[in-house]
Amino acid sequence: MNDVRGGLLLLELDENTLEKYTYSLEDMRNVVIHALSESVSNYWPELALKWLQKRPEYIDSDVLYCIEDLIKDKKKYSQKVRHQAIKIRKDFLKLDALKEFVNKTV
Repeated sequence: MNDVRGGLLLLELDENTLEKYTYSLEDMRNVVIHALSESVSNYWPELALKWLQKRPEYIDSDVLYCIEDLIKDKKKYSQKVRHQAIKIRKDFLKLDALKEFVNKTV
């Protein structure tokens, strides 16, 4: 994907329509990062957060960093979007801690 702005439209698609498109994990991570960090409205970050709730495998340290910045910026993002980001961060950290626990016990 040459221009991540074109990938933003993928965030608007439903699950069934999305299957028609081919994209790499890295491409979609870049789209999500762009939506979380470069948007001037709440629209794209909200869609990116909904995407991440359905697909937590796209969360890595870069995405988590963008989520942390979004949570801190009370002037730019609505309370709804920030709370959605807090929930995703919390769920991801729980999942990550669970993975570490399983790896230690195996």
